[in-house]
Amino acid sequence: MHPPVSPKPEWRTLMNEMAIVATGEYRSIVFQEPCFVEYFRLATPEMKYRRMNIGSRPSKRRPSAKRRD
Repeated sequence: MHPPVSPKPEWRTLMNEMAIVATGEYRSIVFQEPCFVEYFRLATPEMKYRRMNIGSRPSKRRPSAKRRD
C-alpha cells in the first residue's frame, strides 16, 4: 500500500472557505431562526431522550454516597 497523497494547498483553501460558510449558515439557522427549536423538537426524539435516564455517570450523587478510592 502507498501512503495517502497529501491534499493540494488549493484543496485545503477551498475546504477552509467552505467550512467558514457552512459554520455561518448553521449558526444563523440554529441561533437566529425563531422556529428552529420547535422544528428540532418535532423532527427529532430530543424530548424522549431528555426523559431517559442515560449517561456514563450519575447526574448528581446522593448526599450519603461516599466515594471509594
